Amino acid sequence: MYFISSLSPPVGICSMSEALNGSNATGTLKIQDGVVVYHSPLTGEIKGAVSVTDNQWHVVSLTHYYAQGRTLLYTDKALAGELGEKLTVGKFTIGDNTSANSREYSELFFYRSAMNQEEIDKLCDGRMLKSSLEIYAPLDGSKSTIENLAQSMNSVVLKTE
Repeated sequence: MYFISSLSPPVGICSMSEALNGSNATGTLKIQDGVVVYHSPLTGEIKGAVSVTDNQWHVVSLTHYYAQGRTLLYTDKALAGELGEKLTVGKFTIGDNTSANSREYSELFFYRSAMNQEEIDKLCDGRMLKSSLEIYAPLDGSKSTIENLAQSMNSVVLKTE
């Protein structure tokens, strides 16, 4: 996900609902103390080290290896850390309607498989990795709708609350 922010107070980037074994826990990606923080819906957190409150565009990548039970957080090309967990995400929400602070998003990517460091580096260098791309949604604000431009059967829905 590409985003820009000049905000230093805690601000939500997105949230995800974990739907494993009937649980309805929610995990989040937030800007907290100037860095991206992933709060797992199961246990633990990963805190980034790269400042993202500098009015520059940043790439945030949360990648998950289900079989290995690993979740990794990258800010730009920097690996922030890793958690041991197995997630099954049921719902993914972009934005944070509980905050009056704003942030801008440029593009949303979802990949079918987890990404390694080399793939993250290429994505940060502006390369379009198409091999397991499930959702590609430009979020430039030029349309009142959101659409998936990836060659997949998945869809995205715009809901305003």
